[in-house]
Amino acid sequence: MGGTSNPAANVMANLVLMCGTGTTGCHGMAEENPEWAAENGYRVPSWEDPALVPVAHWRYGRAVVTLTGWEPV
Repeated sequence: MGGTSNPAANVMANLVLMCGTGTTGCHGMAEENPEWAAENGYRVPSWEDPALVPVAHWRYGRAVVTLTGWEPV
C-alpha cells in the first residue's frame, strides 16, 4: 500500500519482504499477476486487515505474520 499517509499501512503484518523489483523476481510476479498475488496474500485490499490474510510462505505454507514472527494457519 505504497504512497499512503495511513499509519496502518506500516504495521508488521503488512510488511512482507519480496525479492526483486516491481518488474523482476517475486515482486515483479505479484505486480504482473494481481489475481495470483491476492490469492497468495501478497496483495491485500486497503479495507482488509493484513494480519488476518494468510501469505504463501516457503517454509510454513499458508501463514499469517504476527508481532513475533510467522504463524501457520
